[in-house]
Amino acid sequence: MDYLNINKDNSTVLSPDKVYKKKELINKFVEFINEGSFSFLRWEKNNCAPYECVLKDKNGIVYDLILYLKNITGAGWSQKINRKRAQVSNVKVVSPLDYVPTSDNKTLLILGYYNYDDNPIMVAWDAYRYIKHNTMRSTYISVDNLLRGYEKGYLVTTDSSQKVWIFDSQHFDKFLNDYIAYNK
Repeated sequence: MDYLNINKDNSTVLSPDKVYKKKELINKFVEFINEGSFSFLRWEKNNCAPYECVLKDKNGIVYDLILYLKNITGAGWSQKINRKRAQVSNVKVVSPLDYVPTSDNKTLLILGYYNYDDNPIMVAWDAYRYIKHNTMRSTYISVDNLLRGYEKGYLVTTDSSQKVWIFDSQHFDKFLNDYIAYNK
């Protein structure tokens, strides 16, 4: 099925989504982190979601992230080609030992990766909103908000009544600090 996708020049095109396999997605995440002001140190767990990794910022502060890393793809509605989604499970139900409250340098994340035309961007949703259900849920983002994120490099907005953070690799540090402050 064709969905609205974003080219590197911020023009849009109707085409199939670009979807990365698990191993490719994990590698794309590491590349994304290393392009900014963070260094990827290691995976503590990357065989199944939620993943756990350790990162270090430019000031030497180490962060432990528990994350759902998902492709951002079309929402599945032929009449809403401008809607994207990432599907997630309830970590408290699926993997209760991986559920962590946010502290100064440890948090739980839902990160969606979008990279249609060799121009990666990420979207984060508040993972703590997705611990109250027993089934798979979808997190949504509009193509318009993705475009705004590309233009600004870092955008915090509301989409489908949810707070979302949209950021490029150069703004991962700003995102992580804001997200941790929001969830503490």
